[in-house]
Amino acid sequence: MYGQEFASEHARKYFKKVKNAQEAHEAIRPTNIRRLPSMLVGVLDEDSMKLYILIWSRIVACQMEPAIIEQMLLDVGNDDESIILRYACSRIEFLGYQAVLRYIRLVMSKLHENGEEIKQLHPR
Repeated sequence: MYGQEFASEHARKYFKKVKNAQEAHEAIRPTNIRRLPSMLVGVLDEDSMKLYILIWSRIVACQMEPAIIEQMLLDVGNDDESIILRYACSRIEFLGYQAVLRYIRLVMSKLHENGEEIKQLHPR
């Protein structure tokens, strides 16, 4: 759906980092990852749709490549450094998993506007 550059080479496996960490129940996952949230408009009620969107987006995003963000920092000051002005900004070079989050924001905004329009959405 997003392209090969967004997919991890191998399925990611996560392990507990903390002894008493709470983990998700095995039943909390989409039955078919290809069942996009936009395909379920009109099938699920609004609350069920929001829950499915949350679960689907987290499952897909956690298996994608990380985002690459270039960060820039510029300090400008006088010779004795009594005044220093700092400017910081960032630029996304590669969306990675954030592509799913953008798609979900679009789905949610369309869901609130008009549920029928959501069926036309595609992540690209």
